[in-house]
Amino acid sequence: MTQREMAGAMKVAVSTVNADLKVLRAQWTRTQIGGMDNVMVEDLHRISSAMQAIWAEVAGGNLFAIDRLVKLIELRARLLGYEPPRRLDLTSGGQRIVAISEIVSRLTDGGTAEGEASRSDAPLQLEG
Repeated sequence: MTQREMAGAMKVAVSTVNADLKVLRAQWTRTQIGGMDNVMVEDLHRISSAMQAIWAEVAGGNLFAIDRLVKLIELRARLLGYEPPRRLDLTSGGQRIVAISEIVSRLTDGGTAEGEASRSDAPLQLEG
């Protein structure tokens, strides 16, 4: 149902419906954020409980328990926002990136990436 249809059904101005919807959206957002805070607190409590439950095994040198502890610490860090951001390479697909200045230098020096004589019909060879 559109705002115009709501206004017609309730016999009010469209601006009234628009203002009411803004208030409702703001209230909904506040309740959802509060709900998420509660979920996060519950999750942090569960993580803490799990860490306490495996601590004896960790202290005893159980490698699996140590690995689980590390994972729980990492999860807690992500939830609390103190884990450093992950670096993502979104441009090169993991291949070596060659600076434009390096390409220009190679072309003007008359060589390819391997330092061989360049042919005008040969593509520039890049390391990869």
